[in-house]
Amino acid sequence: MILPTDADSGFRLTPEQLDAALTPRTRWVVLNAPGNPSGATYDAGTLQALAEVLRRHPHTWVLSDDIYAHIRFSDQPYATLSVAAPDLAPRTLLVDGVSKAYAMTGWRVGWGCGPAALIAAINSVQSQNCTQTSTLSQLAAIAALEGPQDLLAERAAIYRRRRDAALAVLRRSPRLEVMEPDGAFYLLPYVRGTRDDGDLALRLLDAGVATVPGSAFGAPGHLRLSFAADEAVLAEGCRRLVEALEAGR
Repeated sequence: MILPTDADSGFRLTPEQLDAALTPRTRWVVLNAPGNPSGATYDAGTLQALAEVLRRHPHTWVLSDDIYAHIRFSDQPYATLSVAAPDLAPRTLLVDGVSKAYAMTGWRVGWGCGPAALIAAINSVQSQNCTQTSTLSQLAAIAALEGPQDLLAERAAIYRRRRDAALAVLRRSPRLEVMEPDGAFYLLPYVRGTRDDGDLALRLLDAGVATVPGSAFGAPGHLRLSFAADEAVLAEGCRRLVEALEAGR
């Protein structure tokens, strides 16, 4: 079951939503923060409220997807469920990788941290699907993790500048409602008056702008934009998007 979120909740799962959705058949709850495509994060208080719901459903495990953890724009400490609710650690799986923080998407290296019995079961399944991650990829990931880490803050600062530059252009359009993301490198503007975001995304290609329809992420009427691009190219793309909307495309 996919639980819909919206701009009113900051695209965050609420404790009330979670409580209403959990049943005796629920096996896993997946939390992704910062989220793709909203960039939403959870503070410690919200995570503790979600944890309180989960405590009433001891059969339910939690997958905490922290792949964008190092791409955040707040100075507040990063909050995870394992820190906010350590008693849930025995049924929490944290997943991460090098693809986002270290810009190593093509190396295909990730990992899971959780209870030993769960990791053993994952290994049993994974070993029958893929013999191993390539040795070269593993060595590259080790170099990234053990090397200088100051680049993470530097890259986050660059993404923040790009985010702000894109927002400055997009907010010139009266047709766009754009929430400021807390992390990741996506914007998810709502386009007023749009009946079919898929059709709009196709028409925007004629203006030289590539977007992804929000309906692909359960957010109809929105467009997903990535600001993992050169700032000048990003600004030009946003300008073309605003111009196309003003022209009635």
